[in-house]
Amino acid sequence: MFTREEASLIKTKFFTVLGQYMQPIPSMNGGQVNWMNYRTGVKNVFFRIEAGRSYCETGMLIAQPDTTERHIFFDKCQAMAEFLPLVEGPEWIWLRNQADENEKMVSRIYSRLNGVSLFNQADWPTIISFIKPRLIALDVFWYEAKEVVL
Repeated sequence: MFTREEASLIKTKFFTVLGQYMQPIPSMNGGQVNWMNYRTGVKNVFFRIEAGRSYCETGMLIAQPDTTERHIFFDKCQAMAEFLPLVEGPEWIWLRNQADENEKMVSRIYSRLNGVSLFNQADWPTIISFIKPRLIALDVFWYEAKEVVL
């Protein structure tokens, strides 16, 4: 078991390593991108990476507070799903409604890998190998779909 401070240091170290690994990869528009803080250019739409003691997830979070707007945006994204590249491993999960950690309703498009731990450094290569192609796939999707879904 880790203290809160130890867990925070491990997370910081992991995301620093992941950021360094992803840094040389350009976005679809050809420019540099901060993969750990991807800018979608749309308020309340984020790329997210979550990792914990037994899983990791990579995906897009749609957090518009207006339910109707969020559903319309999600439905447009789903209609553009053909632009979300297939990657080996777990499929993309499309959730129109889900409560986040603050009990606020959001929509999510994500992929999840179970059986890995951010707190086990031996799992980091597996986690990074899972995250990398999915972040790139989300970037491809967003490059192709952004103008249509807005």
